[in-house]
Amino acid sequence: MMFTSMFGGAPHARVFDFLANGADRDHTIMEIARGAGVARPTVYKVVADFQEQGLVVETRTLGASRLFQLDVSDERVQGLLRAMRPAEFASFEIGQAKAPRRTSSRRSARQR
Repeated sequence: MMFTSMFGGAPHARVFDFLANGADRDHTIMEIARGAGVARPTVYKVVADFQEQGLVVETRTLGASRLFQLDVSDERVQGLLRAMRPAEFASFEIGQAKAPRRTSSRRSARQR
C-alpha cells in the first residue's frame, strides 16, 4: 500500500525500481524507459512526478539529453532503498547520505 500511495501505479514503481538499482549513477530518459520497460512519454511524466515530490534530481545535461537519478539525500528514498535491499543500504544514515553523484560529461562505453 505504501508504494501505491507514493507512486500511483505500475509505471511509477517500475521507474523507481530501475533508478534504485542504479542509484549510484544518473540516467537519460531513454535509458530509464528501456531499463524499466516503460514508454518514453510515460517516463517523462513519471520523472516529472518524482521531481515534484523531491525523489529524483536532474544531475546534468549531456548534449540535448538531461540525466536524472534518485535523490539519495531524501529520507523517503533512503527508507525505500533500505526496504528494497536491506543489506546493501543498511549503513544509510537519515540526513547523512551523500548528494547525488555528478558524473563527467564524457559518454561511457555503455552509452556509445
